[in-house]
Amino acid sequence: MTRYILTLLLATGASGVLAMEEKVAVSSFDKLLSAIEKNKVEEAEKLLDTDPSLSRQTGKFGGTLLISAASRGNYAIAKMLINKGAAVDRQFTHGEHKGMTALYFAAAAGHIDVVKLLIEAGAAVDTQESGGNTALNNAAQNGHTDTVQTLIGAGADVTIQDVTGNTALFRAAQSGHTDIVQSLIEAGADMNKPLIKPKGMTPLMVAANQSHKEIVLVLLGNGQEVLDLRDVSAAHTMAQIARAKEIEKILLDEFHKRLLLGKVEVEKPSK
Repeated sequence: MTRYILTLLLATGASGVLAMEEKVAVSSFDKLLSAIEKNKVEEAEKLLDTDPSLSRQTGKFGGTLLISAASRGNYAIAKMLINKGAAVDRQFTHGEHKGMTALYFAAAAGHIDVVKLLIEAGAAVDTQESGGNTALNNAAQNGHTDTVQTLIGAGADVTIQDVTGNTALFRAAQSGHTDIVQSLIEAGADMNKPLIKPKGMTPLMVAANQSHKEIVLVLLGNGQEVLDLRDVSAAHTMAQIARAKEIEKILLDEFHKRLLLGKVEVEKPSK
């Protein structure tokens, strides 16, 4: 962590006494950060008892000690920081992590106890980082089923898209997490909303291209009443590219079945 407070004081002409006092505070910040990195709970507790304001200080790019603790799954220290006044929704203000919060990092790593702690402390579940991703998107991509279900239970919006149109469903489908795909569908995820980049891709196409047979079956089993010919054709092409013969057959069989039932839309309706 950069000792930016001391630098700021010196740059603005602060007195030598103030600078020295601030240097002590920054040193304590660094010690606490080290305790968090090593999960030294007792040491962290002593530092916070001595100076509770440490819980509210930020480091380079606006990162907080709570973010550091949450990303490492250090439940006890995270709880201490919250009890001492840490802001649960403080975000990185700039840099590659801009917009990310403690919940974002905890969810991405699947630290379910910390995720629950942050939610109970009032953390916003749908905060988006600079690229539009949410805690749910990351948990879904990384296969953390319990975390996904906890976030959904806390009211997370399963339809949020990032700047490319990716949703939690897209990420789970691409990564091969069948149970999460099912949970997201049950929570209201839109299976037919396409990506922005690459344009027109659907979760079914993505799953076919990645040879995720079980997810293809789940998506078809929960599919819309009328199946769009273009979508199935594209998914079939993706399966061919992936050389997934079994998935090719599944898609063709599904198409023919629905064709016989009159549940195939040959052309998309004009808008």
